[in-house]
Amino acid sequence: MKRDQLAIITLTTDFGQRDGYVASMKGVIWRIAPQATIVDVTHQVDGHQVLPTAFVLRQVVAWYPPGTVHVAVVDPGVGTDRRIIAARFAGQYFVAPDNGDGSPSTASRSAGYAARTARSLPARRWR
Repeated sequence: MKRDQLAIITLTTDFGQRDGYVASMKGVIWRIAPQATIVDVTHQVDGHQVLPTAFVLRQVVAWYPPGTVHVAVVDPGVGTDRRIIAARFAGQYFVAPDNGDGSPSTASRSAGYAARTARSLPARRWR
């Protein structure tokens, strides 16, 4: 997908709604891709619980078109230099912190997808 194309980006986090973290994340996304449509799947996943996150993604992934980017941030190390895992499954993309538990592959397997491409990327702060 080219940077100037319309994109759907879903967000699934354990951030909650009591502070500015979700809004900050959206600001970063819109700064990079102003035309993106951002869908809040949930920000109420219990803190650091990867398997419930995979269950939530399983409920929604099949309903999104190819090219959708699913971002799941459920991790005790948010804001650190932890690497990021980006994976492509059935024409959709999954991005999550590399917290050692295989979050994107767990989530995508739960959603019924087999890995096609997975990469571990260095963390980068978008400021």
